[in-house]
Amino acid sequence: MSFDRSHFGLPTISGATRPGTLYRAWTAVRETGPLVYMEDWGMVLTARHDIVSGVLRDDRFGRDGTGVGARDPHAELTPDWNRYVRGSFMELDPPAHSRVRRTVSQAFSVRRISRLEPGLREKARTALDGATGTLDLVSGYATPIALGAISELLDLPQDCHESVVSWSHDIVRLFEPSTGTDVAVQAERATGQFAALVEDLVRARRSNPRDDLLSALAAGGAADLTDIEIIATVILLLNAGHEATVHAITNAIRLIIEHPDAFETIERQVEMEGTIDDRAIAELLRFEPPLQLFHRWTLREVELAGTPLPPGVKVGLALGGANRDPRRFADPETIDLHRSDNPHLSFGSGVHRCIGASLASLELRIAIEEFVRATTARAIELTDAGAWIDSVVFRGRTGLSVTLR
Repeated sequence: MSFDRSHFGLPTISGATRPGTLYRAWTAVRETGPLVYMEDWGMVLTARHDIVSGVLRDDRFGRDGTGVGARDPHAELTPDWNRYVRGSFMELDPPAHSRVRRTVSQAFSVRRISRLEPGLREKARTALDGATGTLDLVSGYATPIALGAISELLDLPQDCHESVVSWSHDIVRLFEPSTGTDVAVQAERATGQFAALVEDLVRARRSNPRDDLLSALAAGGAADLTDIEIIATVILLLNAGHEATVHAITNAIRLIIEHPDAFETIERQVEMEGTIDDRAIAELLRFEPPLQLFHRWTLREVELAGTPLPPGVKVGLALGGANRDPRRFADPETIDLHRSDNPHLSFGSGVHRCIGASLASLELRIAIEEFVRATTARAIELTDAGAWIDSVVFRGRTGLSVTLR
């Protein structure tokens, strides 16, 4: 379903938004009005904190727009992608979302997450201890931590890691607001291969269960998941648990290298308290969230920021723009690691709030703490900040090289 922008009477913004100018684009959206019509993406868009936060918690807006006429232009090319990626609980609305999420939450226990910490610290220390000269923080530091965490949680075989990273990159590219058929074909191929691997692993766990999340999901319970739901959930956890967390880690470390006062603040916290203040973690996530853009569909006629919208309208939510909204945050362009009033939206909000938020926060904390400890007595130089990945949904670098002496 499509609507002419004249139906909404909104100011129109045209022209592709690029990763390198993303925050300038979000500022322009905020300053133009509470809502704009993004012509290139075919969606109503907002970058204001109060509206983004409100939509995320409003059941008149949903992730699944199929019931209100949403059309996937690549549907014929991507049956597996739609089955396992669009079919994951992140893309569903209650009550289907609630049933699957409740089951996954029970398997995603605090006990399972907390026991990952020693191994993650060891991975971080090994990467840094062995680093002489130049270290790429994306491939050589953040990826082993993030992929290691979710792989250990699921007990994923080591020889699958390289394929999972490649598949993940291909799959998430299809979330961009506008993509070509080449991206769709790659995403479909990756999803099919990923699903085949997970299907084999589920079958193996049912024959020989282990003490891992995958075995817990495969074992079923009061609200048994179908095999498709299990495969979709595992693919979601591996994609989100790897893709977004790698960016969160490298974004945060880049920020503290580029802001020596922030580095010194964290250094003092680690030295005196043994850990980083929760406010510092929240501020780094606010300032440079790894996920910049979500969307919702209007599930019925609604009035949003004074604009009537019919069912079936795609509403873009610029999380990165909302996190820097001066209407909500004092000095939003300044990194304040002691910021106490910080309702950032980097993990989303409402029923779809990131189920792995506690694990992601733990990984980010470990990565920063171990980096600061290892580099306190060493000279650090950011030798190559790489390029921004070609995305307006994910925010991260293709590489981030530092020289350690």
